[in-house]
Amino acid sequence: MELPDFAELDDKMKVKKVTDVDASFESHEKFLETQLDQFLEQIKSGEFVKESTDSDNVLVQTYDNDFHMDLYNIIDDHEINISEEDILNLLKIEYRWPYKYMQDIETPRPGPPSVYGFDTPVQVITHNSAVEMNTFYSRDGKFLFDVWKKYYDLGFTTMLSDVLDLTEDLRSLRDTIFKYTGRNLMANFYLTNGNESNLCQASWNPHEHAYPVAVKILYGDTKWIIGDQKQEFFAGDTILIPPKTTHAVVECPNKRLSLTINLH
Repeated sequence: MELPDFAELDDKMKVKKVTDVDASFESHEKFLETQLDQFLEQIKSGEFVKESTDSDNVLVQTYDNDFHMDLYNIIDDHEINISEEDILNLLKIEYRWPYKYMQDIETPRPGPPSVYGFDTPVQVITHNSAVEMNTFYSRDGKFLFDVWKKYYDLGFTTMLSDVLDLTEDLRSLRDTIFKYTGRNLMANFYLTNGNESNLCQASWNPHEHAYPVAVKILYGDTKWIIGDQKQEFFAGDTILIPPKTTHAVVECPNKRLSLTINLH
């Protein structure tokens, strides 16, 4: 499909309210084109740190921030070997992925939260950034791999949260980051079996964070909106997304696994 000319877009971008994607499209290509057009319409009227890409296809910050650049280099240099089979086997560990309570972030412990809810380390992104998670658990909190796998096989993207303890390579990265920062950072996997269905999104709708985010592509290729650019990344690439920068994966045609680390 022909991509839009990002040079013609306004420099001031911001996410607006997301509108529903019509699920009745006849072709996946038409769906992707329309989804991309909608995403781009949602991004306007906001100041963003300017971005550029180097010759190795790695997005870097152009502002001076030695701390975050050091973290980026640690993550970019660290080798992580993990396959789809490895991930699927880890998901078969029934009690590694607990179903748990979630508290309103504005209500500190130990006081009672104003809002009760649930959170799980396995969440599936369905149509228009809706989240499915309750389905994957038995009444005693056991993760139901076979139920989750149906979503994965259909092409829906899964987020696995807090993953830096799963393998020796990940634990080594966690320990290296801890030696530099004195704290453990939140890291998530995004896992996709390839999006062939018109209903399957490759990631959350376009969004931004108040802090930088590093994304290490472990396998697969993806196309992104980052700020006012459309970028394509491949296995071995590491992306550094500056704070307050709109971003989303808009296309993920094949199997992919990426590691996202919040740098704050």
